[in-house]
Amino acid sequence: MARFWWGYSVNKEKAHWVSWRNLCRSKFDGGLGFRRFEDFNQALLAKVAWRVWQEPHTLLAQVLRGKYFAQTSILQAKRGSRPSWGWTSVLHGRDLLQQGLVWQIGDGKGVRVLEDSWIPGVRREEVSVLSSVPGLAEARVESFLVPGTGKWCVECLQHCFPESVMRRICSIPLPVRQIPDRCVWAWEADGEYTVKSGYHLALQLSRAAPGWKEEVSFFDMGFWKKVWGFPLPPKLKFFVWQLLRRVLPTAEAIFEKRGQNPAEVLDPSEDGETLSPRCPVCWEPVETLEHLFLSCRVAVALWNRSGVTGVDGMAGVSNFALFFRRLVEQDDGTERIVRMVALLWRIWKSRNWVVFEHIQYDIPCLVRQFEMQVHEWLAFVQPEPVPVLQRRIASGDRGPAQSPLALPFSCYVDGAVAPGSHGAGGLVVRDGMGRVCMVKGFYYAGIVDPFLVELVAFRDAIQWCLTKGMDSVWFYGDAKGVIEKIQHRDARDVKGGRILVEIEELRRQYRSFGVSFVGRNDNRVAHDVVRKTLSLLSAVVASFDFDQWFLFGL
Repeated sequence: MARFWWGYSVNKEKAHWVSWRNLCRSKFDGGLGFRRFEDFNQALLAKVAWRVWQEPHTLLAQVLRGKYFAQTSILQAKRGSRPSWGWTSVLHGRDLLQQGLVWQIGDGKGVRVLEDSWIPGVRREEVSVLSSVPGLAEARVESFLVPGTGKWCVECLQHCFPESVMRRICSIPLPVRQIPDRCVWAWEADGEYTVKSGYHLALQLSRAAPGWKEEVSFFDMGFWKKVWGFPLPPKLKFFVWQLLRRVLPTAEAIFEKRGQNPAEVLDPSEDGETLSPRCPVCWEPVETLEHLFLSCRVAVALWNRSGVTGVDGMAGVSNFALFFRRLVEQDDGTERIVRMVALLWRIWKSRNWVVFEHIQYDIPCLVRQFEMQVHEWLAFVQPEPVPVLQRRIASGDRGPAQSPLALPFSCYVDGAVAPGSHGAGGLVVRDGMGRVCMVKGFYYAGIVDPFLVELVAFRDAIQWCLTKGMDSVWFYGDAKGVIEKIQHRDARDVKGGRILVEIEELRRQYRSFGVSFVGRNDNRVAHDVVRKTLSLLSAVVASFDFDQWFLFGL
């Protein structure tokens, strides 16, 4: 693969400017995102193991179970005394699968406290306990639940876990009903295994293994994301990557690749080949990135006519990458980025004309070519503007959602988080005339994920309306992701899957049920309820009811 990428022929192989290991790093980590064969192969095998586990009635699963794990599941299966090559390969993928599985807590009966992965952000082997608690090694998570309440037993958690671990546990929302636990893939939002996410986990584990050595990235992930997000054709993005990695084949780079000091070799050899490290344009020593693109007389002339701002003092720049980063951070829009990269590309192409085709520079001609290229690229990256009305129709923005059924009640739900401590939910019930008739707030100690707070608020609203005898209700909310999950009856969510299952069970008890998305302005009253709830309630007073509705001035 490396030879294919860098180029080779039968008689001559081209230089590999970056090692294969570093090419396999993410684009956002200074690499090009090539797949490491070992890790990608394991990710593919993990897909086979996932299917055997999730689809036990397939022919492959039945054959393997009959021969290798008749009394258990593939997750606990052993290698056996005479394993086939295929079974050994499946186990290799199974090992990766086990590293990325996590339990969603329902009733807690099927999850072992210390043997299974179930605490968000804490790997199984990293779970710490305060002391040697008798029976904790065999205990199940259900021993930390308050039955029938959907709450954690904080006193039990404080007795067994340090504060940091306890906070993570309390951030897990619990169903009020008896919902079975479920094991899901933690690296995808829907909890389903994919080869892509499996590969990234395998690569992460390989990089964390002892003996792994790799270079330190000069730029952070945010800068690389900005570079790969430039509105440019792919070949120009690769050109920028070469510049920032200092692997563009300038004379200096070629000599250093050969292990020679370019400052000691300033004259070409007698055979006529271009082996001098001097700049081929102005014949100044030595052709470095900084000289070629910033201080060469032709480069200076082009920069002065380019219209790119913020290039003062570039003649004294000693590090091209830092100079480029400074220009990028002075973000003045798409045109400035395009003009800057087009200028660098034109300098490089013109330099190659001199080296390989012996065509001398013509500054006015280069400026015209540069301007034509900028015009073409801007036309490529800037599509025609779409009329405002057409944009609104395409995005489905037609104002507040209307209930397709004339139901007697509408319930507006919202949730919010107080950073780092707790969350709150609230609901406002209106009658058929649009008048506020009921209000309620909920306090969620420990839950600080906005998606989970919105989801639990919907669960509590749906359940509370049933307790009040309302079985025909249309629910509204401004959390689009939560609304879509409920509308599609999709319980495949790695964070709130058990809550979604509970919502599905609750909605079956309604005679008429619906849910729709509304904008923040249409959900303002529910938002005010939540905001007031965050300021009034505590873990002791867990909710307020209709008799306090006047506090909000509704």
